[in-house]
Amino acid sequence: MRIVMLMGAACSAAMLVSTAVATTPVKKSDGTKVICRELGETGSRLASKRVCLTRDQWRDQAQTQRTDLDKAQRIRVGPDGQ
Repeated sequence: MRIVMLMGAACSAAMLVSTAVATTPVKKSDGTKVICRELGETGSRLASKRVCLTRDQWRDQAQTQRTDLDKAQRIRVGPDGQ
C-alpha cells in the first residue's frame, strides 16, 4: 500500500515539474502577473493542457510538490511491504 502511495506521489510530482513545455507570461490589467505553462498529460507523449496561474501560485504548487516528494521518500517499507 505504501509503495503505491510512494509511486503515485513521485509520478505526480515528476509529471508536474518535468513536463512544462513552454512558459508564456501574460500581464493582467491590475498588474498581477499570470504565467501559462503547457503541462504534458500522464500516459501520453502528445497530449498536453495549458495551465495559467500567478507567480505566487506556481511557487506554492512547487513547494507543495517538493514537500510531498520529500515525505514519500522518507517512508520506510519493511520486507513484508508494510
